[in-house]
Amino acid sequence: MTRHVFRAELAATNRKAEGRTLPQLLCDNARDFAAAPALKSKRAGIWRAQTWRWVYAEVRLLARGLAALG
Repeated sequence: MTRHVFRAELAATNRKAEGRTLPQLLCDNARDFAAAPALKSKRAGIWRAQTWRWVYAEVRLLARGLAALG
């Protein structure tokens, strides 16, 4: 059985973290690359992409839910 290895596409940017946190970097990417694909997955043989805007919104909802739980 052959195993396929999928590699991420390299980002065409020279951005650096420069001391910013992951949430800050996510917010920057959601603002600057809102409609660009952030995540790609294959379901039922079809590739689907999620945008930076969608990822940011989902992470915010998750964070709010965790904060509400204490």
